[in-house]
Amino acid sequence: MLNLIWYFQLYLGSVIAAKDKELLKRLKIGHVLNAANGCPCSFPDEVIYHCCYLDDEVEVDLSPHFATSYDFIGMYLTIASRFMNT
Repeated sequence: MLNLIWYFQLYLGSVIAAKDKELLKRLKIGHVLNAANGCPCSFPDEVIYHCCYLDDEVEVDLSPHFATSYDFIGMYLTIASRFMNT
């Protein structure tokens, strides 16, 4: 499962989507924020990853990862907007 979040540049997906090389290529996804513990970064030679490796539990504190995840997404969106505006 993969859901569009923002203007064909930001998607939210499952581990199944993250491991689907053809889907990533078709959607031109080259950056993945991996927040799932146990989900490998499947294509390190083709995709840029930022990994948090969090357990899917209610008591897990996500806040230590907000700043670096935000920076990773912001870096990608800045790069992507340069390509879209040329």
